[in-house]
Amino acid sequence: MSLPYIFITVIYLLLSVSGLVLFKLGSEKGLEIALNSGNIQLDINLFCILGLSFYVISFLLYMFLISRLNLSYIAPIANGLSYILTFIASIYIFKEHISINNYIGALLILIGVILINIKK
Repeated sequence: MSLPYIFITVIYLLLSVSGLVLFKLGSEKGLEIALNSGNIQLDINLFCILGLSFYVISFLLYMFLISRLNLSYIAPIANGLSYILTFIASIYIFKEHISINNYIGALLILIGVILINIKK
């Protein structure tokens, strides 16, 4: 993968994981969705708006990446690293309890990402 695509992938990962984290933080502070007389009422805070914005931009970057690179290459790398970064964020930011099976799964994903990047 060339340097510009690596840079775009890193930006995608940062925006995607940041979007998830911000949306989770915002939803913990209160997120209400109601249906009143056929109208949808949404009470959303700044964290949720920022999280959603970051996530939408990351989605557009992901679409760019999969349109330019082999899907069988970029999808496992991007999704695997996104999972690992989200896993780390959930531990350090949200203090979530993680089981040994989660750690083993994350390790296997990391091994898979490394194996995909090994040149023949």
